[in-house]
Amino acid sequence: MSYTNQKKSSGFSLIELLITLGILVITLTIALPGFREFFDRERLINATEEVYGMLQKARMESMSRSDEIYVNFASDTGTGAWSYGLREGTPCNPSIEDPALASACVITIVNGDATVNVNDKVMMRQTNEPHPDITLSSTIPNFEFDPIRGTATAGEITLTSALDKKLQVKVMPLGNISVCSPDGQIPSYRDC
Repeated sequence: MSYTNQKKSSGFSLIELLITLGILVITLTIALPGFREFFDRERLINATEEVYGMLQKARMESMSRSDEIYVNFASDTGTGAWSYGLREGTPCNPSIEDPALASACVITIVNGDATVNVNDKVMMRQTNEPHPDITLSSTIPNFEFDPIRGTATAGEITLTSALDKKLQVKVMPLGNISVCSPDGQIPSYRDC
């Protein structure tokens, strides 16, 4: 009779652990660039949809208020900071943060009383703070939406991601607003 001393092992051996860690490192090395591109694209889409939403809001406010609505863009190429905002009646300065100042980007809320005070003014501005790695450029500094004819000042806003992917928001003379991908790198949008 032969007796074999069989021990039951519990856990991993050092070699099994090293092989598992090696496979994990190789998998992460392959997957990380894809994750980086995914998050870069999603940040670009988010910033672009916010610009698109502000322009659509301006168009609708123009028609509902029967007043011109202006959307103004400002960017500082030195710092990369940018901002935009909308205002009824006259262009505004999107870098102003105080709604009480004369050229702030505000919309007046009509609440039924005959007076308009600071509490009736709502800031309508966005900055690049939520999107620090996105750059923005506009072909014109402000877009005007006309309530009578439904027309708009034509132009384009281009947003560029940290990985140099681009999306454009186009405003057409008849007031239509669309988003497209100028280089075709964002497949969920049509090519420009």
